[in-house]
Amino acid sequence: MKACCFWIALFCCVSGTARHSVYHSSGGTIAYYSVIPAAPKALVVALHGCKLTPTDFESGTRLSAWARRENFGVVYPEQPETRNPLRCWNWFLPANQGRSGEAARIAALTRYLARKYSLSRDHLYVVGISAGGAMTAILAACYSDLFASAAIHSAPGFMAAKDAVSAGKVLEQGNGKSEQEMAALVRQCRGRRRDIPVLVIHGSDDTRVVLSVGKQAAGQFRVANGLADMVTATEVCSEAGRSCSLDWYGSQNVGWMLVSGLGHAWSGGGSAPYSDPAGPDVTRKILEFWGLLAVHGSGR
Repeated sequence: MKACCFWIALFCCVSGTARHSVYHSSGGTIAYYSVIPAAPKALVVALHGCKLTPTDFESGTRLSAWARRENFGVVYPEQPETRNPLRCWNWFLPANQGRSGEAARIAALTRYLARKYSLSRDHLYVVGISAGGAMTAILAACYSDLFASAAIHSAPGFMAAKDAVSAGKVLEQGNGKSEQEMAALVRQCRGRRRDIPVLVIHGSDDTRVVLSVGKQAAGQFRVANGLADMVTATEVCSEAGRSCSLDWYGSQNVGWMLVSGLGHAWSGGGSAPYSDPAGPDVTRKILEFWGLLAVHGSGR
């Protein structure tokens, strides 16, 4: 019986326990779902897209399964219908395009969990898709003092739109701004804080967020990080009938990953809305980029 209890306890500590919780800060309240082991080596903040819940995004990305295997934590902040009827993060509102509003609430939650599990800023990461990807761009631009790196999937860059009306147009047509203009917005919010590596992923057949919008996001962070428009390395892949190309700028500082045939969905994901099981497995690629897979070592 003692041996049985020991192994049950060990499994709980290694695998992590799933929890639904609420965090209260001076900036407001935020609900979240988390899977965090007793002593995680890192924490990933995962931001769902419109019409999704944290558990939808968990199923689509399979991040929790990877977290249990590789001993890192995942937290899935939740955007309630009371703040947006479609559960979209309001990335297009000026109140959230800086160190305030929804971005500040996510940052406060991240700091709380980092303190709780004794994690430094070099072990905190953020990823999101669609509206969650756009919120990720805000955090990458304005909270580089908190996060070590970011991954943006099928989403516009930082301050690509300034209100709900322009947001719809931007997603379908782009905003016509140059990479230099967009990069200046990042630099303004970043101030004297550090640059961080960013990986941008997009599908060639995305009709919800057109390809040029994702390309602009990659260019925005490339220019903001002071990198020339010169590819330093290219990776190619072929998986489940799909091909992809991944262009790196700098020493794997900013990446642009284009997945052929992918629509507005998480590439290589599980069975969930806005997730496409066909490869490549972008979750694995992101974790490699962040150096969170023990078998691969550092991805940067």
